[in-house]
Amino acid sequence: MSEFEDILQILAEWRKVLDEVIAEVRRNPDFAEWITPVVLGSKTATERAQIYQALPDLFAIFGERGEQELRTYLEALELATLRLIVRSYALDPGKRTTRWRERAKLTDFITERVIQRIQQ
Repeated sequence: MSEFEDILQILAEWRKVLDEVIAEVRRNPDFAEWITPVVLGSKTATERAQIYQALPDLFAIFGERGEQELRTYLEALELATLRLIVRSYALDPGKRTTRWRERAKLTDFITERVIQRIQQ
């Protein structure tokens, strides 16, 4: 076997590993959340602060525009952004939403939590 063939064989094995990682990311949101900083590199404290500052003020949106506009705003967001909102606002201390994959379900959850906090 030539050196070139050896490299191709090694790459084929790595592809199998990568395929398994991709399948697990699709299957397991907790794993996806864990591996993201590993693959993309972790963010510095300043970068994380900038991300959190860029998040919408859900309470202001609700107060100024109402529940339906808040829902409409949230419905337009990606799943990862909705999860970031849940974490940044500490809306789910029991972490029951970490496995949810439906944006509509998270949108309802976030909206309900915002309303609950405003009513407290």
